[in-house]
Amino acid sequence: MPAAPPSAGPSATPSAAATAGYRVQLGAFGDGSGAAQRTWQSLAARYPALGARTPLIAAARNAAGRPIHRLQVAGFDRAGAEALCAELAGHHDPCLVVPPLPGPGREAGPGTPEASGARH
Repeated sequence: MPAAPPSAGPSATPSAAATAGYRVQLGAFGDGSGAAQRTWQSLAARYPALGARTPLIAAARNAAGRPIHRLQVAGFDRAGAEALCAELAGHHDPCLVVPPLPGPGREAGPGTPEASGARH
């Protein structure tokens, strides 16, 4: 059975609704957003669970201050994000479960990038 075609192109400026819940980071690329887009197309073709999702490609800086582009999908609960990562890892595709961003009036919880100051 062929995989569903990837959804519309990656979003560089995701809405709050698009980034709600846990996210799964599928990669971080130092050679521009084109590598992230190519990786998304490859993964979405191989994993039907990704085909219905809209990828997020966000510009950031790594710990050394160099620009990177993070490829993520959002809208998971913790169990769903962990299950997707387990499926990907079973095929040697790396991923990272990213906790929800703190909302208005909430502080970053322990282990979140915002609490630790970590940059991925």
